[in-house]
Amino acid sequence: MEILATHLPNSRGPIEVQRTEFDALMRHGRVLAGIVVEVNATSALLRVGQYTLATQSNPELEAGQQLLLKATGEKNGEGILLKVLGGAAGVESGLLRQLRSVLSADRPLGELLQALGRKLAATVSSQTSTAGNVGERLAAHVFQPGGSGADLMQLLQRGGLNFEALLLDAASRSRGKVDVAALLLNLKAELLDQLAKLGEGPTRDAVARALAGLEAEQLLNVARHEAGEPLHWSFPVLDGDAWTTAHLLWAENQGEKESGEEGEGECQRLSLGIKFSKTGPVRVDAWLRSDRLNLRVLVEREEVAELIRTGADALAAVLSTGDRKVQIVVGVATPEEVEIEAHTANIHYLREHHLMDVSG
Repeated sequence: MEILATHLPNSRGPIEVQRTEFDALMRHGRVLAGIVVEVNATSALLRVGQYTLATQSNPELEAGQQLLLKATGEKNGEGILLKVLGGAAGVESGLLRQLRSVLSADRPLGELLQALGRKLAATVSSQTSTAGNVGERLAAHVFQPGGSGADLMQLLQRGGLNFEALLLDAASRSRGKVDVAALLLNLKAELLDQLAKLGEGPTRDAVARALAGLEAEQLLNVARHEAGEPLHWSFPVLDGDAWTTAHLLWAENQGEKESGEEGEGECQRLSLGIKFSKTGPVRVDAWLRSDRLNLRVLVEREEVAELIRTGADALAAVLSTGDRKVQIVVGVATPEEVEIEAHTANIHYLREHHLMDVSG
């Protein structure tokens, strides 16, 4: 069966950019997984990754049906012809198999890197300088107090979650030596490199655990993306002489309103959670629009809230750019409300699919 599908633009960016990305996705021969989200008398809607496609209604399509599609490269007006290869059960089971294989390693990346750092520190005094070199490179992936937003962006870009995409992009664009060198500084590239170099022993085991945790987070973000849920990053942050783990959730552009807020428009929603040894847990929720930024900071202790309030005006001045208005609200909440790490495991895909294999 073949279907003629038309790309429906969304609010994620300029239409010209979306069209270019969509054409690249639909190049001839590419096999894609899709799901039928709506069927009516004259048309149907398919979701393929982040894209929504409209197609003529077909009696063989049913809402909720998962499809394996192959791009033919043929166009008809604004539409592109897709060949239906069959149900996408094979793709789904592949993701489930991968999740089952690594989910036991799903611990916060900052925690895993901290354990690896301790192991390297214990090793460097008794072995060669190799462990010390790895430790120095590992420290480059820790966010430092006083770091800027640009520093954090660079840290996230080198954090390993998008390593394969960067590798594919480098291969397709025939990147130069400088770009390849930058790619090798990616956390996953460094972990893979050390896994290949280190001999059997506790240090190599710690590297393997950190790599497994990173790959678990990659797969969980695939599951989050499939359900249109906020993506998750976790990264180590310096906390005194030790490291702690920050959790960042980011939802793509949406037209939602914050409670009690007037107006509409595209909104980026970010939530950051971290637990410092001196302050306890801190949660920051941000709603960012072109003309304003609303921040809500939640902590568990009033003295910590008061400390943050005293610096709120200075923070608002730093975050205000151009005509953007900044509002910061600080409050005390229950541990359940402040805690953000538990929300990172609340994934629709995992609720709908059984990760425990009971077929035997």
